[in-house]
Amino acid sequence: MAKVTAAPGEQFGRGLYSAVELLFKANIVVTAVNIKYPGIDPLLIVKAKTTEGAKIAFIGGKSLDGCGNNFHKLAVERSVPWKEDEWEMKRLAENQE
Repeated sequence: MAKVTAAPGEQFGRGLYSAVELLFKANIVVTAVNIKYPGIDPLLIVKAKTTEGAKIAFIGGKSLDGCGNNFHKLAVERSVPWKEDEWEMKRLAENQE
């Protein structure tokens, strides 16, 4: 029987979906995922809303599948490197005025 290989991006999609589900269960709602690629190693830019406000994380990898796997691993370990999304916080503050 021939070996079945995953379609390009399938591993990335599974890792991304699993990570988003795990984060949602931890009360972190992913609102956007941007991908910076090609030309450089792939970079995921993940934006989320948490009880502490708007957050952003940058997750790299050697391939798109690697980015998805890294994001999933960080979500499982609850160690996604969240930073305060200053631009989103400024935008929300302006909307409240």
